[in-house]
Amino acid sequence: MNGVPFERQKVIQKDDFVAIVDFFLPPNLVIEIGGDYIVNDKQRLKAMQREQSLNTMGYTVVRISNKQVKEVWKAFLKQRHILGPKSWIISGESSEGSIKS
Repeated sequence: MNGVPFERQKVIQKDDFVAIVDFFLPPNLVIEIGGDYIVNDKQRLKAMQREQSLNTMGYTVVRISNKQVKEVWKAFLKQRHILGPKSWIISGESSEGSIKS
């Protein structure tokens, strides 16, 4: 990331709390991608408690949705002239997504 040191799939733990975060940028930034798996109140509560635990430990958590990632990826491809205005469409709302022509 342009010379910015970061760790992917970083394990953060304290006492009996353990979390594997998507990206970690020292000293205290956590970036989480997705979250589409959160479909019910129990999962939402667990995610909120996890984020609160990370905040209490001094981490700042930034969440980026799969939709936001796809939009940025599409803009990047257009900027690089890899993706024409009508020749390709990024489709799918699943966590995997796909590029179709």
